Amino acid sequence: MILMLKYAQKRKREIKAYQIDRGRSEAEVTYTTINRELALLRKMFNELITAKIATQNPVSMVTMFDEIERETILESDAEIKIFTAIINADKRYIHLKDIIMVGLHTAMRMGEILGMQKNWH
Repeated sequence: MILMLKYAQKRKREIKAYQIDRGRSEAEVTYTTINRELALLRKMFNELITAKIATQNPVSMVTMFDEIERETILESDAEIKIFTAIINADKRYIHLKDIIMVGLHTAMRMGEILGMQKNWH
């Protein structure tokens, strides 16, 4: 657990320096990258526990950093550009038009969209 805490603190310093170097203020610095890294490590340790290679998950003791929720709204001209690019692309990718259309108009996640079945109409 101590190594995980040290890792999180080290990454926090690195990410803060990186973001400030690129023009963010102290208040604008975010640590979502660390949360993603910790989530991956947590999953890996859980798999090791399942395989009986490890007995505990040291990442479960580490508290995730606060995240700022951001809402991204796609402008209508960007939507047109996306669909135009799909139509002009190789015909193998034409199915992406339907997937993106469902995603834009329902806010479903990719896994939910890809899990849909034709007989659900």
